[in-house]
Amino acid sequence: MSIHIGAADTSRIAVWAWEHQMTNRRIPTAALVLLVPVLAAIAAMGTRAVKGASTTTAAAASTRVPSVTIKNFAFRPAKLTVAKGTRLQVTNADAAAHTFSARNNSFSSPVLDPGRSATITLGKSGTFAFYCKIHANMTGTVVVK
Repeated sequence: MSIHIGAADTSRIAVWAWEHQMTNRRIPTAALVLLVPVLAAIAAMGTRAVKGASTTTAAAASTRVPSVTIKNFAFRPAKLTVAKGTRLQVTNADAAAHTFSARNNSFSSPVLDPGRSATITLGKSGTFAFYCKIHANMTGTVVVK
């Protein structure tokens, strides 16, 4: 699973730091001067790795990584074809938690809260129906060659 920290997140953190500077819980000005550039650097790096997570760097971002996005209670794309051994990135861009699971239990993501991602390695050839274990009407198919 990956946690994405983007410009919007760093802006929220910077606003939080500024608000706390203005209240009784003062953050030293020196800390603010250091905090804002560090947050900007994190946003510029893209995706940050978490224990057990896959890492996406600027170099890796230049190569196309197959992905499925969950949005509006649907998988996008709902049908895809990939090579055996493909690492498929699944991102929940919805307001509700979802999973990405094979009907035959050959693969399954953990529960993906909104904004979270997981990487699924598709190691067996075949056609696999997938669905969300929380919302069983959400379905799709992946062909692994």
